[in-house]
Amino acid sequence: MKTGKMWTILVLLLGLVLCRAEVSEAGPMRTAFTYQGHLYDSNRVANGQYDLQFKLYDADVDGNQVGIDVNKPDVDVIDGYFGVEVDFGSGVFDGGAAWLELGVRPGDQDDPNVYTALSPRQVVTATPYALQSRGLFVTDSGDTWTAKELSRGWTSVAISADGILQTAVVWGGRIYVSTDSGDSWEARESDRNWYSVAMSADGTTQTAVAWLGRIYVSTDSGDTWVAKDSNRNWYSVAMSADGTKQTAVVWGGQIYVSTNSGNSWAAKESNRDWRSVAMSAEGTIQTAAVTDGQIYVSTDSGSTWTAKDTNREWVSVAMSADGTVQTAVVAGGQIYVSTDSGDTWAAKESDRDWQSVAMSADGTKQTAVVAGGQVYVSRDSGNSWNTKESGRDWEAVAMSADGTVQTAVVSGGQVYVSCDGFVGVGTMSPTEELEVNGTVKATAFVGDGSGLTIVETDPEVGAVDSNYVPRWDGSALVTGTIYDDGNSVGIGTTSPAGMLDVNGPIYQRGGELHADYVFEADYELESIDEHSEYMWEQKHLPAIPQTERDEKGQEIIEVGGHRRGIVEELEKAHIYIEQLHKRIGELQEQNGRMEGRLAKLEAMIGESAEGWEGEGQ
Repeated sequence: MKTGKMWTILVLLLGLVLCRAEVSEAGPMRTAFTYQGHLYDSNRVANGQYDLQFKLYDADVDGNQVGIDVNKPDVDVIDGYFGVEVDFGSGVFDGGAAWLELGVRPGDQDDPNVYTALSPRQVVTATPYALQSRGLFVTDSGDTWTAKELSRGWTSVAISADGILQTAVVWGGRIYVSTDSGDSWEARESDRNWYSVAMSADGTTQTAVAWLGRIYVSTDSGDTWVAKDSNRNWYSVAMSADGTKQTAVVWGGQIYVSTNSGNSWAAKESNRDWRSVAMSAEGTIQTAAVTDGQIYVSTDSGSTWTAKDTNREWVSVAMSADGTVQTAVVAGGQIYVSTDSGDTWAAKESDRDWQSVAMSADGTKQTAVVAGGQVYVSRDSGNSWNTKESGRDWEAVAMSADGTVQTAVVSGGQVYVSCDGFVGVGTMSPTEELEVNGTVKATAFVGDGSGLTIVETDPEVGAVDSNYVPRWDGSALVTGTIYDDGNSVGIGTTSPAGMLDVNGPIYQRGGELHADYVFEADYELESIDEHSEYMWEQKHLPAIPQTERDEKGQEIIEVGGHRRGIVEELEKAHIYIEQLHKRIGELQEQNGRMEGRLAKLEAMIGESAEGWEGEGQ
């Protein structure tokens, strides 16, 4: 039984982490953020697995829940420390205040009612709200999907490591190739019952298989195709990053392996209803799934295979570049995840008609599709899944090595593409690199303007309220939102209290804002005595810059450097605490030994005194 005191300690520690701003390098922003904490179980540092449940509310007490529950099962806690990625999606942070509620339960529990909700809720600041600023939204791959191409009987899709080259195949149709990340497609080869396609990391080598047909290989990025091997019920194909090693499986037949880029094939394993196959980047680790059978794993490039898990309706399998992380899906069943190269499998998500699964090279990003259902996205290596897109007859999905480009195909429907970093202004579901739901106002456009319409070429300047920086409304300059009275500038306020007064959060990018380098082996950490001597002599901590003043005697602070110095001193303080803790332990142990020796000495003196008394009598 977990005590209330344990949860109180946990929420206080986690609150410190969550409220601290996390600033990363410039780049496409994601909807997920990292949550770190230190867990105590019955007033002792926790170790083992715990289930976490995150909920978002619009008030610190009561209020309404915003978005979905985010469940993080079987989170590893080591010496009390843990970290998870939390993703409520791109539509929940709309500018309003938000509070995070965390529920905890032991990892061996599966009753959804045994979570203990921590109190109070924690206000969400910094990172999550950096994703949205006054109506500006940035998507993550898998959040929104844009339809491309015409409706066809799509059965499979493959993507190069950079996501630029893509190939999709059609049952009873042709092979279609895209060289612009799935935006446009051109038909190749002849009409066949194409069932699966795979490509090398650079997209140069590609292999497609046909039901009751042959294997077809392309060495020019899908432009031309050459038939290989014999007619069989080919169902799935996979290849190594360089395209040299390839494996194809046959429904009701064997596994076939090629070590020369698909030119010749050798039969392996027994006749089974093979449904899907995947392999690591180097091709050494391979996993094949059997419908109404088991999962089979090979660690010698497909030469020999070992059965794993139990009989299920396996339909698709995917793995990380190193083969460590693997995910397989079951038609009418659950998602199963392996973190030991396919040796053991853990069930995730709910029973659905899962059809296909894909993952990034590191296994962190994963996407699975449901026949007649939705798209499900995971950003924590398959542990938890969030629904995306609409219900369709999804047939297959693939993604680039970093997971930023994803493509899914619909049986009897279209090709759908999802990319990182689509920016929406006034919309939470942008379908292009920039989508504005409303009027775009600008003073000028750079370029020839060939893609722009209804743009004034000779605008007139309109009246602007005093003390406001003007903005363009499409036909005239009008009052903006930045206030400037000549002495002070206010953003979100008309009464700036200083040279610059911002009424709202400020986000900083660039520069070194953290000090984790103190934990590196080559960091020269001064002793506690040296640190103390410097502090009292210089009247400031070593890592925090000395006070500087301008000609008016006002303090000058470089905010980033000052913040980094504070963090560095905080982290050094924790190292000193650890050193002192160890020293105290050594002294306690030494003191214990001394007390033992003293007790023995007192006993000996006592015995001697009794002897002297006896002789005196």
